[in-house]
Amino acid sequence: MNSLEARIHRAELLAATEAGAALLTMLLPKEHIPIVEWVARRVDLSYDHTAAANGLIRLHPYQIEPLTETDNPACQQVTLCWSPRLGKSTIWKLSLLHRLYLGGLSGVILYPTMDEATRTNEDTVLPLISSLPEVRRDLAARGARRKESYHLPSVRSIIYYRGGTKQITSLTANWGVLDESDQVAVEASGDAKREGKNIDQLKALRTRMQTFREKMLIDCSSPTLYGGSIYKSWEHGSRGVWHLRCLNCGRLWPTSRLAWPLQNGEWAGLQWEKTPEGDVIHDSIRWICPACGRRHTESEAAEMNRQGCFVHANAQNVRHRSFQAGALACPDTWPWWQIAESQESAINPDSKQYLRYYIQGMPYKHEAEASGVSIEEAIRAMQ
Repeated sequence: MNSLEARIHRAELLAATEAGAALLTMLLPKEHIPIVEWVARRVDLSYDHTAAANGLIRLHPYQIEPLTETDNPACQQVTLCWSPRLGKSTIWKLSLLHRLYLGGLSGVILYPTMDEATRTNEDTVLPLISSLPEVRRDLAARGARRKESYHLPSVRSIIYYRGGTKQITSLTANWGVLDESDQVAVEASGDAKREGKNIDQLKALRTRMQTFREKMLIDCSSPTLYGGSIYKSWEHGSRGVWHLRCLNCGRLWPTSRLAWPLQNGEWAGLQWEKTPEGDVIHDSIRWICPACGRRHTESEAAEMNRQGCFVHANAQNVRHRSFQAGALACPDTWPWWQIAESQESAINPDSKQYLRYYIQGMPYKHEAEASGVSIEEAIRAMQ
């Protein structure tokens, strides 16, 4: 055998070996490691072109339970009603990666706009799923990337994505996500249009998934209105609210609320002093426990959250787990001085809306005008 024939023979053996390995990947069942443990071992933040850090991912305490529920066969929907910049999209992206690893995914991702779909896919989704070697090989093959879909035979999976007002039709899915659902509006057609109705995209997505026994639907957004998609979805679920824990008495307190009036006329919760000019004195900011009066410094915020948890008003709803969290849940992203200054400046409708939306992770509307069960009412019922 001459040198050329030898090289050809080695290439054929290598191709056969790779093909065999790919076939084994498709046929052999994967070890089912719990998703939080699997993510901690496998996911390096360098995949995300927009990430501020590198190295293995470190989940925030409030992200652990929602991510765990995406891997729970008894749960069919996870709703995230969170303040901006808390990592809502991280939850569904990690869930997507884990489902691709296990194989057999029929997925749909719905974005507010097609421009956002293209940008998010290029910046985070494609780099993330390409961290799986078999997916990376599939994506490199001709025909894998098609208009509004990715075809991944090595993991027996397909991912569809849509943006804007395009209604979902002719798709089936066992995993789906509605990203920033309060920003998604779909124009009606036919009889619905004549009746002046818009399509509920979340309902449409749920319909496309109903034929599967095991499925996962994730909807996430920062809330805008009490009648908005994400707040209504939160109400229909388990109604979990993220709570901090006092490091002295151990009582839990919701991050959706910043302050509590005390019987002596003073206030607990996040409190601070001001200069004669009315500016917040950053070093004076303390979180005061309404029960025992313990004054926590910002250096203790991480531990208050590490010992925190979601408290669910409708805990028996295991099929639909819904989670609400405010800025106090993430001191890495939201330092206390930003929260205090937002509270101080909330003197007109625009700044009050900012406070509710960005800081408290809640819709902006006067409590007396809000329909249904408000987060504050749910909290009072738990106390």
